[in-house]
Amino acid sequence: MTTDTTRHAPAVPAAPAFVLRWPDSELASTRVTSPTTLHLRLAAAACHRVADGVAGYLQPVELVFHGAIWSGDAPADCLGGLAQGSLSVDGVLQGMPLPLSVQGVVVCEFRLVSGTVLRIVAQSLCVSAGEDARFHPSYAC
Repeated sequence: MTTDTTRHAPAVPAAPAFVLRWPDSELASTRVTSPTTLHLRLAAAACHRVADGVAGYLQPVELVFHGAIWSGDAPADCLGGLAQGSLSVDGVLQGMPLPLSVQGVVVCEFRLVSGTVLRIVAQSLCVSAGEDARFHPSYAC
């Protein structure tokens, strides 16, 4: 009987394809699938493509919070353009690379253009683009 004693390097996460930004993103829907699971769907996620830095919009993007509690306005009332947002994990502010999968004390706060506010505290967050996602470059001057 032989055993493999080769040591393997730990897996390195893949580099993100996009980095999302909250302002100018559009929250299209919210869905509660269990008492502690909240799904947010961005119809247009403002972002830049990492490979070449081109700014634009990725459609659609889903954020799934597990082990979540939320406060502020009801999730169903939180639709429309995002004015600002933040994400922290274990107390450290984070950017929003895509894809993203984090565990810890996840705190995500949004303020919509309408003034609606949503604060989510969760045990984990997964952010992904749909299989049919498309990137549209911005032509803003």
